[in-house]
Amino acid sequence: MSEFLWDDENNFLLVARNMFNKKDISDLNHYILEKRKSHQNKTERDFEVFKYGVAPDLVRLDKKLFSIWEDADIEIIEKYIPEYKYIMFPPMIRNVSKEFDFVPWHQDVSYVKAMKDKIHKKMVICFVPLDAFPNKKSTLQFAFKKGQEELGVIIRKGHSVNVFDLKDENKPDKDDVISFELNSGDALFFGMYVPHRTYVRDSSMLDRNSIEFRLTTCSDRVRGKDYYDIYRHELDVHKS
Repeated sequence: MSEFLWDDENNFLLVARNMFNKKDISDLNHYILEKRKSHQNKTERDFEVFKYGVAPDLVRLDKKLFSIWEDADIEIIEKYIPEYKYIMFPPMIRNVSKEFDFVPWHQDVSYVKAMKDKIHKKMVICFVPLDAFPNKKSTLQFAFKKGQEELGVIIRKGHSVNVFDLKDENKPDKDDVISFELNSGDALFFGMYVPHRTYVRDSSMLDRNSIEFRLTTCSDRVRGKDYYDIYRHELDVHKS
């Protein structure tokens, strides 16, 4: 199975092997787990997102979450998506430990448009598993096809996080989906039009820890938002 599927910058799927240092991944995972324990359920919003396996803001709003990028091998970014060098702040941190945490079929473009006045016209997602043995944990499942466009979604009632779900007629057939065996240090890059969801082969593979970075280009940054520059390794506010 190919680990590089390309249509355009909105519709591609790429596996980056050994992109991050394994010790850096392990240290970050430990740091996040300890910080989650100390800040768990501090506010009503924190309690709400915690139900969905998403880390509260007190955990996510931390510059140290970008530490794994300092020694990252970004050659694969330079080769395929060189314009995408700014990571939006904050990243998304997840702990999938129960079925309620599962994210249904969706395209990230739905969440981009939901931002309204803070829309990034260009965005690439970088999914990084944080566990020592990611191939023994839940992962992401994708449906890739050439010419993919934005699909219709429904809003899941009773959910304030992971609210979007593809309409039944837009969900892929089981024969058209793919997933990848990942190891510590690996990452998945994909465009915002690629349908994906949480994938669990069996119940023993729950309790996944991961972090998701969203990258954009220099010209698509939004004034007033914070970004981490993967070349300068600095976090600052876009003012111009």
